[in-house]
Amino acid sequence: MAELTFDFASVPPTWDFCFNEQCPRKETCMHYFAGRHLPEDNTEALPSTPMRCKMASASSTSKSE
Repeated sequence: MAELTFDFASVPPTWDFCFNEQCPRKETCMHYFAGRHLPEDNTEALPSTPMRCKMASASSTSKSE
C-alpha cells in the first residue's frame, strides 16, 4: 500500500490547531495532526481550547449509548 503524503497547504487558513499532548483523542484528531505538522516558519495559528476535546468526548459518549 502506498503511503499518503501530507501537504500543509491543503489546511484551510481558518483551521484551528490543537497542541494538547494529553488529549485522549489525539491519535484520530485532525486538529492535533495539523498542529503537529505546523511549519516552523508559521508564526500565527488559531488554537483549539480544551473545551473542544470535552465537547468531542461528550458527543462520542452520547452516540455510543
